[in-house]
Amino acid sequence: VVEREAPGGQAGTSSRIDNYLGFDAGVSGDELASRALRQARRLGAEILVTRSIVRIDPDTRQVHLDGGDVLRARTIVLACGVSWRRLPLDGFDRLAGRGVSYGASRSVHGEDVHIVGAGNSAGQAALFFSTYAKSVTILCRGDALAKSMSRYLVDRLATRANIAVRFGAEVAGVHGEASLEAIDVRDRET
Repeated sequence: VVEREAPGGQAGTSSRIDNYLGFDAGVSGDELASRALRQARRLGAEILVTRSIVRIDPDTRQVHLDGGDVLRARTIVLACGVSWRRLPLDGFDRLAGRGVSYGASRSVHGEDVHIVGAGNSAGQAALFFSTYAKSVTILCRGDALAKSMSRYLVDRLATRANIAVRFGAEVAGVHGEASLEAIDVRDRET
């Protein structure tokens, strides 16, 4: 197994996964990834973390890694997963880890949290953060959560008084020197 970032990919960074078979009460992404990693190792898998595949030769079944290493296998399975989409805004990357987070579950006690996106990961994060945050606002570019989020999450979000959704909204700017201090939110229609 070659993992570019961390075992479990996006699932490993999810605060809670409620729709995974066998976990009727849900499971944290970190716990699920840890269990999968232990099981894979127990069954003999070798796991390379923070490595990237730069080329695959299907004829010789060789996988070329960054750094020049080459793996050979009888079978190659690609599970490409996802990468967090980064907003192309001035200062956004500079504030990463200092108020701007990707799939992170940092302390948000008493804070106002804004989540960019409206997929299942955004819904799970909103539910998690709402337990500790003063408020959670989901910024959704579209006009309905149900277009990109599972119905059970949409229903659960509606039960939390401190979760709001702004439709037709996108982040237009970020402000702060040492850490994130404010964001500009643009209404896509007006």
